[in-house]
Amino acid sequence: NVLVTYIGTIIGGGGTPFDQNLNGTYFPLSNLITGWQLGIPLLKKGGSIRLYLPPSMAYGQSGQGSIPPNSYLQFIVSLLDFQN
Repeated sequence: NVLVTYIGTIIGGGGTPFDQNLNGTYFPLSNLITGWQLGIPLLKKGGSIRLYLPPSMAYGQSGQGSIPPNSYLQFIVSLLDFQN
């Protein structure tokens, strides 16, 4: 499980976040999109990363909620804590 804050935007979508959590939320790393599964383990506790994800590492051809199919996404993720 990872405790993160994040902001997600669609690249070329005007910069308005489609999702964010600035208070911190826990996720099982294995349940997250591929880009997060690969990017978050690069962080140390307290670290931050900006991820630019192609559709193949995000929500692909199907999209998700307000995210259209084949969207390129940007996330700013901060790792607050983790549990093994």
